[in-house]
Amino acid sequence: MPLTSPSAAVSQKPTQSGFAGGGTGAIGSDTVTLGSPQKLRITYQQGTPNSITCVSSAEQLKAYGLYGCETLAAYDDSFFDSKALVLVKYTVNSGSTQLSLGSATQVSNMVSVHVDAQSSGMGTADMATWLLWAEVDKSLSSCQWVLDTADNTTTGVTH
Repeated sequence: MPLTSPSAAVSQKPTQSGFAGGGTGAIGSDTVTLGSPQKLRITYQQGTPNSITCVSSAEQLKAYGLYGCETLAAYDDSFFDSKALVLVKYTVNSGSTQLSLGSATQVSNMVSVHVDAQSSGMGTADMATWLLWAEVDKSLSSCQWVLDTADNTTTGVTH
């Protein structure tokens, strides 16, 4: 089952040289470690484009929403002293499609994160929105984050 395409308003290939071909393995790139990746199926968000952001404080996480979630509540001020969280909201055409954060590559001040999708082959008619997240070094919080999707379209969303 294919992933839903990002909206045309935010779907773009990065203009930074070295990201041709989706951003992985680019010349002059560095691999970014995505620590402790997790996911949570959240309320389906019709019409909301897939997105990626990096938060570097508990206050930013609260503003992002879903902070009341027991799993995200563990990320407090002491966590954000040395780390940041990369958060991805992604909607798929079938609830049976499982998503995970794949590789992440940095070129200059841009980080491209790849989302992997696996389908059981048995599609369902329910759309699903997933929240995926991983821990990253706090120094990366000032980078521009780009979502490199499984279908190799790229969504640039935040700084």
